[in-house]
Amino acid sequence: MAMLGDSAARAGMKEAEEREIRLDDIRLRTLKKFVQYLYTDSCDGLPASAADLLVAAEKYNVPALKLECEEALVAAIRVR
Repeated sequence: MAMLGDSAARAGMKEAEEREIRLDDIRLRTLKKFVQYLYTDSCDGLPASAADLLVAAEKYNVPALKLECEEALVAAIRVR
C-alpha cells in the first residue's frame, strides 16, 4: 500500500520512521478485501461488505472503490 507509505513519509509521520502502519479501525476481513481491490480493481463479496469497504475507501481516498460500494448499497435498498 504505497499510497499510505508515501503520505506518511511526506507528512513526517511516525509510520514512515517505524515502517509500520497500524490499522486498528478496520476489520481483518475488510482489510483483505480492501487490499484485494487495490491490487486487482475488483472485490469479492459486494454488497455484503460494501458498508465496511465504503468507510475504508473514504478514509484512504480510493474513489473508484467508494463509488462501487455506494452503488452496491443503493442497489440493496428495498422499499416496502
